[in-house]
Amino acid sequence: MRKKDRVDQGTHHRQAHMSAPDSAKPAEAAATEPSDAAASTATTAAVVTPAPAVVVTAPVETKVPEIPAAVKEKLAKQVMFYFCDSNLRSDKFMREQLAKDPAEGKVPLATIVSFNRVRVMLSGAGVPAAAHASSLACVLREMAADTLVVSDDNTTLRRKQAVAALDVAGANDRTLYVKGWPKDKEPTIDEVQEFFSAKVGPVALVRLRRFKTKEFKGTMLIEFETKEAVAKALQEKPKLHDTVEMQYMAKADWEKEKTEEYEKKKAARKAKGEGEDDKKPDSKDRKRGAQQMLTERTFNPGMILKLEGVPADTDSMKLKEEIAKIERPKFVDVGEGGVAHSRFLTPEAAQKVREHLSKEGNTLFGVTMTASVLEGEAEKQYWAHVWEAQEASRKKGGRRKGGFKKKGFKRQRTNTAATPAATATTPAATATTPAATGAN
Repeated sequence: MRKKDRVDQGTHHRQAHMSAPDSAKPAEAAATEPSDAAASTATTAAVVTPAPAVVVTAPVETKVPEIPAAVKEKLAKQVMFYFCDSNLRSDKFMREQLAKDPAEGKVPLATIVSFNRVRVMLSGAGVPAAAHASSLACVLREMAADTLVVSDDNTTLRRKQAVAALDVAGANDRTLYVKGWPKDKEPTIDEVQEFFSAKVGPVALVRLRRFKTKEFKGTMLIEFETKEAVAKALQEKPKLHDTVEMQYMAKADWEKEKTEEYEKKKAARKAKGEGEDDKKPDSKDRKRGAQQMLTERTFNPGMILKLEGVPADTDSMKLKEEIAKIERPKFVDVGEGGVAHSRFLTPEAAQKVREHLSKEGNTLFGVTMTASVLEGEAEKQYWAHVWEAQEASRKKGGRRKGGFKKKGFKRQRTNTAATPAATATTPAATATTPAATGAN
């Protein structure tokens, strides 16, 4: 065979091999050639066989849906509220965040989108979690440019107007106490803000007052943007739905009245004398009583409930919460060997829990236990242990942890203008007008 023919056949073979499916083997392609050129063709093909193609998969681009206009407005109001003076006066968390950047008061957008209200709105609009910060940045540039400034890289957010000293006294003068809102259906912050904005004037903040059980009290504190709005409300006393009458008081007058009521009750308790059963002992009374118990070794029998079969990993607070569903205990301690003791204020309370457990098959949060009220020597030994621990704590100068805690409020707010001022606060708040509706 001539050299030119061999070259032509080799070329033909390479073309056939390259056009064949990936699964085809070189030997199978070569088998189609004349037998006298097989060796030459195979050699030639082996030399020029191209490397396997590398398949590059293009990254899948996450499509971010368009956020509805109504949601954009709510997002802008909520975030503006976090930075407004009304919120910063009471929001320690946000003040701490602003204080981390004393020069400009920048707050990471990642922190803002972690706030529950913002996260829920973004997720509800179908925005993927990875795009929350960038989507919020776009919304704020569009809806809150007069109040907030977003960094070019979409990582931080700050107020356009620098934070100034917070006027707490001025805020009190603009705040109104309202009583008489129906308790059967707790209002939303938006409902309260809309009512008073229409009847009185722009609202900066709303706080709904609650009982310890978290139930709505039917009372609230409304901070307006001007003192004139408070004066108008006190004069006109607007009715809810034009039929429900409510009581109105300036916050200062309300606080004064509450203080006077407290002093009267305190004086009445003192006048009843030391022996009255309904007298609430003060701290000195409690200390004297504890010292007397330690000295005289006396106790009221039948107040200690013993539980056996308690799981080893049971937390005393968890156990106390479960027992409190039946009757509130004074103290619960979980010891070794699956034994726990629950101390009650009266023998009747201890007996009530024992009888309840007996009816329920002696089960507590799904665990079978044995319950019995301590008697005789076992009860004396338990109290001796309690007294010993109390005496050791007294000698060490031990004291209860904690501090003053304001009762009755759960911060839920609303703001109309993201008025610049302050230092920083928590995400638990609630805003309204140019600020938002807002609070482990």
